[in-house]
Amino acid sequence: MNRRNVISMATGEAFWGLAMAMVLSSTVLTVFLREHGAGETMIGSISSIESGAGVMLQFTGLFLFASRGRRKQQALGWHLYAMIPFLFLIGILACASSRLSSAAVRWGALILYSGFAAAAGVVGAAFMDWLAHVFSERVRGTALGISLCVSGLAGMGGSLLAGWLIRLQPSPNPYAYLYFGSGVLAVIGILVYWRLDDAGSVGMEDAPRPGREDVIRYIRASLADRNFRCFLVSRILATTGFCMVPFIAVQYTSPEGGAFSDGTVVSYGAAMAVGGAFSNLVFGRLGDRQGHAIGLLLGMIIQVTTLAVLVWGRGMWSCLAAYLGAGICLGAGVVSHYNALMETCPHDNRFAHITVGNFVIGLVGMAAPVLGGMAAARWGVRTLFLICLVFSLIALVWHAFFVREPRRDLSFTEMFLKS
Repeated sequence: MNRRNVISMATGEAFWGLAMAMVLSSTVLTVFLREHGAGETMIGSISSIESGAGVMLQFTGLFLFASRGRRKQQALGWHLYAMIPFLFLIGILACASSRLSSAAVRWGALILYSGFAAAAGVVGAAFMDWLAHVFSERVRGTALGISLCVSGLAGMGGSLLAGWLIRLQPSPNPYAYLYFGSGVLAVIGILVYWRLDDAGSVGMEDAPRPGREDVIRYIRASLADRNFRCFLVSRILATTGFCMVPFIAVQYTSPEGGAFSDGTVVSYGAAMAVGGAFSNLVFGRLGDRQGHAIGLLLGMIIQVTTLAVLVWGRGMWSCLAAYLGAGICLGAGVVSHYNALMETCPHDNRFAHITVGNFVIGLVGMAAPVLGGMAAARWGVRTLFLICLVFSLIALVWHAFFVREPRRDLSFTEMFLKS
């Protein structure tokens, strides 16, 4: 394993994790919008935006980032010039919020966050495909896991800092500080990423820019694979069952959950960074040895447990356990999901395969949180958690019986029976 690349990637992720935790959508953005009158449907739309804002745009990445030899410059440059500026714009909006109506502030913040999420969606597949060239399949999960573990630990500090500022400073000051600080740290993180050595990509012959027929051919080849279809069903069900993350803050700031202050819940959200750090490190190494589909299975077990805590729990320990479990699930949804997605590719265009997988899953991820927000507004947040628990149980069973580990071409139930 290239030690310099691992160190550079981990350092970049430390800055990036700290930056993103300072403005975490499930805590900081949620309480900011709630302060300006956002209801359950708008809160639910946060997850929809994250899942779906880039869905209709991510196929453009196949054309924008077509050069293999220049993918590093293209992907990292996109972060600097198309993504990160939205953080500074939200900071400016927070500074001006006292002079604007509540409706203008909450809709302005949501629209700007949509721009950030859309820019992330466009570059996501290209960025992961670039990292796949930097690290071989044998060590990719471990390298990514180490980096995301460091990112999660830094994110814990970011969440604690955000909670402290929100408790200490009157609104809107803390949100302006957090978004401006996040933008600066994100820039530093991407500049550190530039130190990664991708000599293997330099001089690579660029494939012809794909035409519409090529894209359709690769999409058909991916969707024709039975195991990939089963994988997609598993991820769709799990994503639907996990659309409730922003409502954890809603639950525990309400009397039913413990009536904690906004700053306290944001600080408790640091447990999500701890869970993510743990799962990224463990699942990344486990996946390199046993296959990454097992990390998704374990993540679904934790997801079911987390939702059970949300349905029947109350108070500080329940809140901490919920955020810790959510972090573990989110970690599995990154390191295990993307590596498993790469390994299910049945053809030679991994970029197109990642894109179509994200597209299909993202369509459902875009709709589920909005519907979840409507369900929470009508029947209450606990009912939403119960509905998500049912979807998560179905996802767990489906994954265990029908998704085959690509390295062994066996489902988990078949592996269990053979053992």
